[in-house]
Formats: sequence, structure tokens, C-alpha cells
Amino acid sequence: MNIVTINVNGVEYKLKGEESKEYLNSIAKEVDDKIKEMMALNTNLTLHSSSILLAINYCDQLHKLENDKENLNNSIENCNFKIQSLIDENNELKERIIHIENENCEIKLKNENLEEEIEAYNIVLKDGNKDLFSNNNEIEELEKEIELLKHTVRKIKDENFELQNKLKGKIS
Repeated sequence: MNIVTINVNGVEYKLKGEESKEYLNSIAKEVDDKIKEMMALNTNLTLHSSSILLAINYCDQLHKLENDKENLNNSIENCNFKIQSLIDENNELKERIIHIENENCEIKLKNENLEEEIEAYNIVLKDGNKDLFSNNNEIEELEKEIELLKHTVRKIKDENFELQNKLKGKIS
């Protein structure tokens, strides 16, 4: 415990406090300065009246500071609530991201499977087209052969007709 002798407007007082001597002296000097200032502004004030007015001013300031502190505490509480809400929302969004990433992986796998199926179908189609092309070539060749055979049949018919006519002419 520190004990300090202070002087306020020419009157000495002994202060006791847990705070340092420097702190106690600075507080006493502030009170002394404020009382001297009040008495200089209004020469009708006594030391007692100035002390009362100073005490009222300090009580007023203390109440206002307490209100400010309460408002700040409320603001801090609101901020903490908002922060917690944002943290919760952030966690939900992280979970949604994980869910979407999982869905994305599933879709990629399905896409890869579909691409493999498409490739398999393309191979089958190419082979089928080769067979069709091969069959088309065979058909074309067969159609050419048929045309040749038809031509040959016509020739033979014509020759047969001529031979029949010649034979008829020899018989008659």
C-alpha cells in the first residue's frame, strides 16, 4: 500500500492506494487543476462548492462511460453473435463444397464410363461400317455379274432365235 501527501487548492491530504505514487500524484494534480479552473471561471465558488461540482462532473462522466461500456459490450456481443453465425455459415458452405466435390467426382466417373462406352460403340460401328462397306462392294460385284449374265443370256437368246430361224428356213 502506498501513502502519498497531496495538495489540492492549498490543502494537504493523505492518499492511500494500491496504485503507484506517480499515479496517485497525477490524479491529485488533475483534481487540483480542475478545482482551480472552476474557481477561476466562477470567483463566487468556494473550495467546498467547487469540490461538489467536480464530484458531480466526475460522476456524470463515470455514468456516461459506464453506458458507453455497456453499449460497447452489447456491440461486442452482437459482433460475437454475427461472427458465430458467419462461422456456422462458413462451416455449412464447406460441407456443401465437399458434397459438391463428391458429386463432381461421381459425375466425372460417369462421364469417363460413358466415354468408354462411346468409344466401344464407335469401334463396333467402324467394324460394322467395314462389314457394310465390304458387303456393299460384294453387292456391287454381284450386281455387275448379274448384268453380265443378263447380257450373256440376251446374247444366247438372240443366237438361239437366229439358230431357230435358220433351222426353220432349212426345214421349210
